[in-house]
Amino acid sequence: MGALLDAVTADQGGIQERRERERSRMTHQLFLQAESGMLPAEHERRTAARQATSQAWMIHVAAHLGAVWPKAPADLADKVEKWFGVSGERREVIELALAHHVATGPIDDLLTRERRVEYGGSARWLAEALGATCDPTGSGGPEFAKAISGRLDATEDQIAARAAEIREPDPDDVNLGEQAEMVAHIEAVCDALEAEIGAG
Repeated sequence: MGALLDAVTADQGGIQERRERERSRMTHQLFLQAESGMLPAEHERRTAARQATSQAWMIHVAAHLGAVWPKAPADLADKVEKWFGVSGERREVIELALAHHVATGPIDDLLTRERRVEYGGSARWLAEALGATCDPTGSGGPEFAKAISGRLDATEDQIAARAAEIREPDPDDVNLGEQAEMVAHIEAVCDALEAEIGAG
């Protein structure tokens, strides 16, 4: 593991707090929808839960960017969280493009496609947030996001292999499948960030 991933995984208290906060927001939003008569379908609830989890992890990654970038702002996690709060449409755009790419690839299982799009979309969304809020390499926000996205694209096979490795004890376990995709993408985005910042 790299220094960033080490820092991210070591801070269990931090990720627990962030996951609880994002889960609370998700539950509140679903409650408001239900109260208004628009009870979310099971697919929508599953998507909302996945997005809340991945958003918590991406904020957590931002909180520890100082492990590989000494100039990282102390309040970077807060900046990223605020940017996420007003930039949901960018996540949708990223996921739409990624969905088209995944649909034309080798993945046949629809649930795996969903996970790959949503976790992969969150990783690319984080890159945009970092580029917009602090530009770690000084290359310009859009260029930084593009560079991270390119690194993630180049490691698609490794991400798939890592997820398959984690799922191996029980490939049919839905919860293990979720965890596998999540972990594979967290590892990939940490590696991509560390490599890009180190090269910048």
